[in-house]
Amino acid sequence: RDCSYFLTEKGCLWSCGLNNYHQLGHPGITKLLVPTKVQFRQIKDRKITHIACGRFHVALIVDDGQLFTFGLNAGHLGHPKTNDLYIQQPLLVTKFNSQSEYVQKLVCSDYA
Repeated sequence: RDCSYFLTEKGCLWSCGLNNYHQLGHPGITKLLVPTKVQFRQIKDRKITHIACGRFHVALIVDDGQLFTFGLNAGHLGHPKTNDLYIQQPLLVTKFNSQSEYVQKLVCSDYA
């Protein structure tokens, strides 16, 4: 909501806008008026290949097929063992990490 994301050909994510639900990937910042590169500890040198956005959350697929989500954690991020209301930076969705299958495409929505 009230934010934008840009995925470069090098697999880097940039974001700007309001960060009311910690969906920009920039912890501790309430708004960014210009696109700013998102620095992810867990992703490091891997390329982001796909991004999907909901109203208050974001999901990413990286080049090895792993799925990461962040933003408002109201049960739709795939992190059942955390009580955190907000996930401020991409967190690995371990359900798919432990399977022999990896996520190839994804879609996010406002109302599921």
